[in-house]
Amino acid sequence: MIEVIAEPGIVKTWNQFLKENPPYSIALDGYVSDESREDSTIPMLNLDHHVNVKRLETNSTCAQTFKKIKEGLLEKIFNENNEPKANLYINHSDQDVALSVFLFKNHKLITSRKNDLLEELVKIEDELDKTAGMCKVDVNSEIFQKLAWIFQPYMDAKNFGLLDDLNSNVLIKNINLIENRIVLYLNGKAEKLKEDSDYKIAYHNKSKKWALIIELGTYAKTKMYNDGIESFVTFREKRNDNNFIYNLFNISLGTKHKTEDIYDILNKEEGISEDNNDRWGGNEFGGSPRIKGSKISPKKLTKIIDDYR
Repeated sequence: MIEVIAEPGIVKTWNQFLKENPPYSIALDGYVSDESREDSTIPMLNLDHHVNVKRLETNSTCAQTFKKIKEGLLEKIFNENNEPKANLYINHSDQDVALSVFLFKNHKLITSRKNDLLEELVKIEDELDKTAGMCKVDVNSEIFQKLAWIFQPYMDAKNFGLLDDLNSNVLIKNINLIENRIVLYLNGKAEKLKEDSDYKIAYHNKSKKWALIIELGTYAKTKMYNDGIESFVTFREKRNDNNFIYNLFNISLGTKHKTEDIYDILNKEEGISEDNNDRWGGNEFGGSPRIKGSKISPKKLTKIIDDYR
């Protein structure tokens, strides 16, 4: 039996996960703040590509999930009485998580036969997610427009602020809506959605070669990358709790700093302790605390990064 447990607002260490969660638990994409790791004796598994990794060299969670299932994870390890058994723990429902959950729930599509449509979906989502959208893709291609349609429920929920309230029912609803669309896609019935990829430059320091960007379209980062903008911060207007969501991209590029230095500065600015799992972090691509967001205003952030660069 594959069960999905949504716990928005929860971020654990690997040791906490081992101690607090039941056997046959699998943490997906940030529920455990650590690199992918496994204890097959319990069994327990974490799949992630954000923490303690080289981001561009690490596959997304959905691609890791596909590989694990293909290698027999649900037959050899996460199996009880000859039946697959896994408790999937999530704390958000983005594209990577939703596709990973679909793969676990529909694992026979991977193990019973080759499915070109499913493999193509995983491949393009893997490239988009591990590069945070900063890759060379044709946003007007048919597969890209189908991808946009498949994950539209998540983007709508995100843009309307429905995910800010940390409601587990909203996450599960998102997962289910996306699952239904993936099924339609696999049956040749996917619709196509031409997504907006526009963006607005809120602040641009040309001498220090970085910009603060407001994303107007779902795939704005892809367009920015193709437009030659390499170091930037994107942000959302205030959430329901008046905090901000920031994403940082190559902010240490062209400087003498280590990649993680900027996150240490921002955590110190907000008084976030090292033992707090919900904090600024990442690598080449990172951002503000995923659950609570940031209290730093865009104006204050631009000064911090100007001083940093």
